[in-house]
Amino acid sequence: MNLETVDASNSHKTSMPNPNYEVITLENGLDVMLISHPRYIKSGGAMAVKVGNTSNPKEHLGLAHFLEHMLFISSQNFPGINFFDSYLNAHGGASNAYTDTELTNYYFCVDHDYFEGALVRFADLIANPLLDSSYLERELKAIDSEFAHSKEIDSRRILSIKKAQSNPQHPANQFGCGNWQTLAHTGRDDLMGFYQQHYSSECMKMVLVSNKPITELKNLAAKYFSILEKRKTQLPDLSAPLRNNDLPKIIRYKSLKKERKLTLSFVLPEYASLSASKPERLIKFLLEHEGRHSLAKYLKDKGLIRELWTWSYTESFASEFEIELVLTKLGEQRSDEIIRDINAYIRVLSSIPLPKHITAADLSVFSKQLIDKGFVKGIVYGNLEKKGATELVSQVLTQLNYEPEYPHYADSRSHIALREGTNIYLHQNLTKNNAMVEVTEIGYPTISKIAKARLLEIVLDKSFYQELRTNRQLGYFVKSFAIEKEDYLGQAYVIDSEKTSPNDAYLAVQEWKQKATQMIETMSDASFFDYKQSLIVELRAPPQSMSDYCSYFYYLAIEKKGNFHWTNELAASVKQLSKDEFAQFACQILDKSQSNSLAVFSFASQQPPVAVPGVEVIRDGLAFKQLGAVIEPESNGPIPSGRGALPLT
Repeated sequence: MNLETVDASNSHKTSMPNPNYEVITLENGLDVMLISHPRYIKSGGAMAVKVGNTSNPKEHLGLAHFLEHMLFISSQNFPGINFFDSYLNAHGGASNAYTDTELTNYYFCVDHDYFEGALVRFADLIANPLLDSSYLERELKAIDSEFAHSKEIDSRRILSIKKAQSNPQHPANQFGCGNWQTLAHTGRDDLMGFYQQHYSSECMKMVLVSNKPITELKNLAAKYFSILEKRKTQLPDLSAPLRNNDLPKIIRYKSLKKERKLTLSFVLPEYASLSASKPERLIKFLLEHEGRHSLAKYLKDKGLIRELWTWSYTESFASEFEIELVLTKLGEQRSDEIIRDINAYIRVLSSIPLPKHITAADLSVFSKQLIDKGFVKGIVYGNLEKKGATELVSQVLTQLNYEPEYPHYADSRSHIALREGTNIYLHQNLTKNNAMVEVTEIGYPTISKIAKARLLEIVLDKSFYQELRTNRQLGYFVKSFAIEKEDYLGQAYVIDSEKTSPNDAYLAVQEWKQKATQMIETMSDASFFDYKQSLIVELRAPPQSMSDYCSYFYYLAIEKKGNFHWTNELAASVKQLSKDEFAQFACQILDKSQSNSLAVFSFASQQPPVAVPGVEVIRDGLAFKQLGAVIEPESNGPIPSGRGALPLT
């Protein structure tokens, strides 16, 4: 048996000393956790505020979420619109926030050298939000779009059902996200009043993470966050029971997806106080494992289910544990039987001593269910010598009766290379939302092209989001990103919207491309250098944990065919890239007349194809195939396409 071995010992030193931790409390009562490690690739911070959807006043449902949106726009000392995101974007960073049941969280990351500048701005946002009235309508539209988007997600629809079934006297029963109807009469005074009532330093907890020493982090925390005020706050009354005495109950709903599911939801007392023992993890294992005599194997053997998994969460007032099953057609007809089997299994588990709960999976039975013939991809990583690793792999291959997959073994995918100058869109009616996805081909992913594509992704991302989501409010999900596969490279643009038609979204993207082209052509040398440095730092940074190391080496071993110097080569290519060379590349990708593109339009209702100037409309995959040559995989080397290819599978 022939095994190819590669020595990766010089690609990264793999010792992972523990980071330094310290928790301090500032004079204003703010608790701050400081985490320092010299090998962190970015600095960052997060601020959690103990206020969420349960604190919303009934006359302004969604107010906590509305404030989260408004707070990040501008502050008293930095009144420029979205100044914080602009600063982060220019220095390799990003930010986000979310509002939960009892918590609102704001967080960011940035290159190390710009951490203090980010903290100055972050602190002013939290302590002195401007809540500019001129942006109320814009952010309300964004929230309404987010609400509309959530209606197309089954999990969010189920959450609404659960809320409707909970005790009306409990604040968790309230509508949390907010929309145009619930927030239409909300003004700046309402937002500022809610802020002053709930945003107190004693109700906040912060984390700072950096490669800077703990002593420096202490000084930064005290210097910039002591300005947070300590105010009198009032937490919502959560003493009412979450559910009335109406359980058990069976609820049937129509899924948006073509799937058969059964979910059993158990409302429990909170278990956050049991975090040291984590009982929910043991229960999860006992219910999910598929060994002999297990619940999952029993139900699968009866032909009733395809999959079984569990999840849980806890709040201060209650917890929930769910068992979710994907049913067969037979299982859908016999759902009552499945429920009885699950309840019986739980009674058995609760009646026997704990050590007998854990049964090992019967690997010999499971192995017979594996495919008869295949190839093995994998790496051996850890505290092993080369000889021991080789012997271990040999044993695995012998037991499985498999052969290793060699570097030149080709997969079974076919590809389509678009003809020169092709611009098409595929018209489909798939969902209740409008959606537009456009992909521009870049070509076969050489090191040089990947370097340019990754840099282009960083340069375009914030501009795309800012213009089409924040300013023009075209949809809730708006994203620009690079697509990098083993043999394909492209740039994608996505807009998902309840209101904006796909053709309008497509035309808006083309208008934005012209602005983006001008932005790149007039980019300063300093900005270009900052973008490059941010990407180089990210590429050269070592993995941050043992699991990251394993993923990193797997990527290089499998995807990059054992080239353990690939990231260094890519970083070197980025470093050598000139502004003129990058601008020429970017402008070609952004110019529809110089590149090939495919767009998919999905309409919210059965609408006929809409004519778009200069773009050919097709209705199905067969028509798409006829527009380009299907390229079958070869035994050696990349696919023979000069302009790139789109994977079919």
